[in-house]
Amino acid sequence: MSGSQLKVLFVDPIELMEPSSEQNELEQLRTLKFIAKKLCITVVAAARVPRHVEERANMRPKLRDLNSDFADVIAFLFREEYYEPDTDLRGVAELIIARHRLGPTGTIELIREGSTGRFRNRVTGY
Repeated sequence: MSGSQLKVLFVDPIELMEPSSEQNELEQLRTLKFIAKKLCITVVAAARVPRHVEERANMRPKLRDLNSDFADVIAFLFREEYYEPDTDLRGVAELIIARHRLGPTGTIELIREGSTGRFRNRVTGY
């Protein structure tokens, strides 16, 4: 695929990828990593966090909630108002960078614009 215009491949959600009879989920992730390297593109795969997260006191997702061995960057979006509608943090979301092989990890507070679904940085406004 030399000279391709393809730069990014989005897989949303990754759970809907149908494995061949001899593939399991880990092999699917390995295949996506191989595709990214072979084609020199970025692969962005959205995944659902398992429901057992809701059974914890702190419902923020963690690395151990995903099968994430092959990911270079793992980021979660967390909105407290999703779980607690009466929270004082309505409209606030957290972008949790849980893994970044070549950079820093941490949490960035965002403001969610409900009418458009856009997010912007809570501190800078951008």
